[in-house]
Amino acid sequence: MHTIKFSDDYDKLPMKWEGTQAILIGIMYCPDIRGLKKRLPQLINYDTSYRGKYGRYELNFSEGIILSLFHINSCIPFTTIRRYTKDKYDYYNKCLGETFILERIDKQMQNTDRNN
Repeated sequence: MHTIKFSDDYDKLPMKWEGTQAILIGIMYCPDIRGLKKRLPQLINYDTSYRGKYGRYELNFSEGIILSLFHINSCIPFTTIRRYTKDKYDYYNKCLGETFILERIDKQMQNTDRNN
């Protein structure tokens, strides 16, 4: 089974999501994150808002991948925006319809693990 990692708890995620499962139901390449921020600030706010604290995750990259997932336990759909690389896009594209375990990682580990 695949794993998708999050560095924090976000409003978009179901309550008690750590260790649960979601199915990847969609993938979209976004060539211009800055443009997306201007056109759909609601999506950016939704996707990056921390749960229970002030602030948002900073999307500091120019190209992205928007993943749509369906949380199995709660039946809640949610998205996550990831940094684009061709390898990462190809990986997620071939995983469409497959199940992922949702995992929380230490923020320091995130800097060394850019594959998820």
